[in-house]
Amino acid sequence: MSEMGNGGLSVERGLLLGLSGLCLGLLVGALAFRSGPVAIDTELKPSSSTPLRVTETRKDASQGKSTASDAAGADERLPEGPIPGLGLMNNATRPATKTRPSTVPEAHEPERPPVRPLTTSLKDAISADRWFRKTRMQIHTQLGPGALVTSNGLTPAGRAVLSRVRDLENHGVLAMPYNAASLEDRAQRFSTDDERAALEAHLGRALTRLVLEWRILRTAGPFKLISEAKVTKSRSLQKKLAQLAVRFGQAQTEEEALAIIDPPHPFYTGLVNAYVAYRNLSESGGCKTLPDRRLSRRSKGKHVQALETRLACEGYFAGEPDGIYDEALVEAVKSYQRHHELDVDGAIGSETVRSLNVPMSRRAQQLRLAVHRVRETRVRKMSDYYLVVNIPAYELRAVEEGKTIRRSKVIVGTNRLDDDKVALIQGHLNRTKLFTSRLYQVVINPSWILPERIAKGELKSSLAKDPDYLDKVRIREKTLGNGTKVFVQKGGEGNVLGKVKFLLEKSNAIYLHDTDKKYLFEEKRRDFSHGCMRVHEAVKFAQWLLEKDGWDMKEVNRALGAEYAQRGMDLQNPPSFMTEYLTVDLSVEGKPRFLTDIYKYDKAYYAAELPPKTKARWGSTRLRPRWVPLVPGALVKEWRAAGKVAPRDPNWRPPAEG
Repeated sequence: MSEMGNGGLSVERGLLLGLSGLCLGLLVGALAFRSGPVAIDTELKPSSSTPLRVTETRKDASQGKSTASDAAGADERLPEGPIPGLGLMNNATRPATKTRPSTVPEAHEPERPPVRPLTTSLKDAISADRWFRKTRMQIHTQLGPGALVTSNGLTPAGRAVLSRVRDLENHGVLAMPYNAASLEDRAQRFSTDDERAALEAHLGRALTRLVLEWRILRTAGPFKLISEAKVTKSRSLQKKLAQLAVRFGQAQTEEEALAIIDPPHPFYTGLVNAYVAYRNLSESGGCKTLPDRRLSRRSKGKHVQALETRLACEGYFAGEPDGIYDEALVEAVKSYQRHHELDVDGAIGSETVRSLNVPMSRRAQQLRLAVHRVRETRVRKMSDYYLVVNIPAYELRAVEEGKTIRRSKVIVGTNRLDDDKVALIQGHLNRTKLFTSRLYQVVINPSWILPERIAKGELKSSLAKDPDYLDKVRIREKTLGNGTKVFVQKGGEGNVLGKVKFLLEKSNAIYLHDTDKKYLFEEKRRDFSHGCMRVHEAVKFAQWLLEKDGWDMKEVNRALGAEYAQRGMDLQNPPSFMTEYLTVDLSVEGKPRFLTDIYKYDKAYYAAELPPKTKARWGSTRLRPRWVPLVPGALVKEWRAAGKVAPRDPNWRPPAEG
């Protein structure tokens, strides 16, 4: 009996423990589900084509255990030489690498006290204004009364709103929609409940507009614009607006609140300060203009003194204007020239005079747009360590923890008009795109598959002139695994991609690479490619990138020392990558660099013609290269339906109607 009793108790105890464990498991599961992963804010996404890849499974970099495969190519052309091509895609499968997760666990914030219901006075004050009324009511309801102002004064979030509203014009933002004067008046007196409710509603409205202008709207472009009208029609955008505003309102310090809206871009604060300086300079009368007179080291007199005064006005010359063109003045002129895309010779010619005579109001306008574009930047999508190409600067920068740690010259896509006889389109087809991605692999001695429009166009023309052309440039016809026949240029000396290339994820076959025409990096204006970005001293950049990723440098240099062997070296911590379009950025010295609007995106902004038109039907009147004849749309439609390409004969003209 005692044994039976003990056994029965054991079974009963086991059942109780099992049920307790089940309940505990369900409770943990419910909590995990409630605080489970939330999607990262992806904002603007790059195009979604997946590149074919040269791969290497990196087992142990220090021991050199790796494999390599053949490469293939992408649509990218050189403007000079018989084969103006620069593209490459790869047909191998990329091994797994460490990537940023697509979801992150929700932060465990300290428990907040229950949110009190809104007072009638606050509800009435919010409802009195129809602008985003529903969204603002949601924000205040989630924050509760007193999130921005209490009987003791403004909270940190409330102070952050007021300080930014006071500073709007310095950020190039119009103050009128914020009713700043009325807000300032209310902030001086809020002794009664009704006054406090009116102030809180006004602060909440200003907070909503700050988040809207800094985080939601996209009006500086150039592409993927988001207007205020679009936000009023989009529940998802209104939801995002409310979420960000609530985060701002819950901030414990002013700095924490403003960090929610300010872009983590290394140039933002510097560009804001430069905009304020140039705006003040413009409002105080600007700088005096100079006559178109050549000056150099031997020059003396009043014209040199006027030059010294002019350079001092903009902060380039710190000495006493004495009318002597000495070394100090030479260095001041060179500094000015470096910051305005001029020949850096230290002398004054017509081009430098024209730049010096640009009104300060124009400089302030350029800076205001740059600040605007940085506010709309996709830098929030970037990791702590990322790479960025500013197209008008022809420059690649590596950024880590908000600081620029490396700069390299690049060549970007040309702005000239072109046509694609295969796709039957024309226009600015070769501009480097604005997109985000990740750089995941370095390929040494890359081969190149000629894009279809080159293989069917320029290559045929070259063969017609020289039957031995393919042998001379080491190009062979090859059949891929899917049966497609392509022309491939082997890696090594003479390859248009140079010694190395850098692969980007989901970038429509756009990537960074070396070049066989290194002399082009000496040019001031470097828009020569057909979309891809050529990197100056690409081998040194590859070494730096791989060493930073943890590769053994003996292994890296051994791979680089191979004459023809192609090898793909995966990055275990791929940096984020983006392209941007800023016609003013900051130099190493922290001074603004005024750049050429090479793609005319600034011009389109000022003319209210965003997004800009970049391509049109082949043979139409719009964006037509000089060599393309005018062709009726119906005829091009027939070609497209029949799978035909446009005629390549430069003397061809469409048949006369009737």
